[in-house]
Amino acid sequence: MEFRTLFLVCVSKSSDPSSPRLLRALRRGCGSDMIEDCACARVVRADNQSDVTSSDRMCKGLIGAMYQLASNFSKFGSTFIQGCMERPLLLDLFCCAGGAARGYYEAGFDVVGIDNKVQPNYPYEFIQGDAIQVGKRLLATRTVGAIHASPPCQKFSAYRRRGQGVGSGYLNLIPVTRELCRESGLPYVIENVPGAPLENPVQYCGSSFALDIRRHRLFESNVALTAPECDHSWQKPRFPPATNRKNLRCTMEIGVWRIPLPDQQRAMGIDNVSLRELSQAVPPAYTKHIGAQLLVHIKSKSQR
Repeated sequence: MEFRTLFLVCVSKSSDPSSPRLLRALRRGCGSDMIEDCACARVVRADNQSDVTSSDRMCKGLIGAMYQLASNFSKFGSTFIQGCMERPLLLDLFCCAGGAARGYYEAGFDVVGIDNKVQPNYPYEFIQGDAIQVGKRLLATRTVGAIHASPPCQKFSAYRRRGQGVGSGYLNLIPVTRELCRESGLPYVIENVPGAPLENPVQYCGSSFALDIRRHRLFESNVALTAPECDHSWQKPRFPPATNRKNLRCTMEIGVWRIPLPDQQRAMGIDNVSLRELSQAVPPAYTKHIGAQLLVHIKSKSQR
């Protein structure tokens, strides 16, 4: 299983003359909001892979300096603790800009996104290519803990109601995606819109997470997922109406130019994405909830 090592650096209040200097260095390196004057506890991530980011290198440098000074700290009652935690790797197939990925990462996964289009705003490791073919290669060459897939939804989207062939040019990639997931033997999740031919899916809704959207999405899995029930009752009319109506909406409309992008991002719980990317995104709150359940399943299997 791939994992990242997490170093917990603790510095207690002491008479060590280097403590103020150390605290200043930690503030610069880790963020002043994480450091107190008399004591600090900060988790610093160091990737055990070779392709680390510059911020990871900075953390590694900080950790190395701490090791050099550790013996001196101990003389003054300070502590230096190293711990590690495993973060299973999740393949994010048809990843787009990474709305789903953000939720899985927050739940405790490391994520690799795969999409046939360049995704400049994807927040984690990204590989451009055919999701199925690249997914097969990664399953053969890396230790993967779970799979999430969001095959194109346009064929099943409500926009088909517009007629004029909307959605007819898209392939149904759900069967081939399901085949890959099942052959892997790993916990998997396939996401799509209501109306898509998923098997025994659970439905997620933004109202369950205090989001100003409903955005119902279906999730098929070989793990018994439990989704919170919808609660539309608290969503009252207060948002700009659609262009063809006069009454206020109970939820924020997503993917429209007439509403400021930051407002739409806030409603979805996603930032740093474009309007087009946002319109295709899965709210991270959904996959954070699902990811927590996948982790429980993975850990229970590893303990058998």
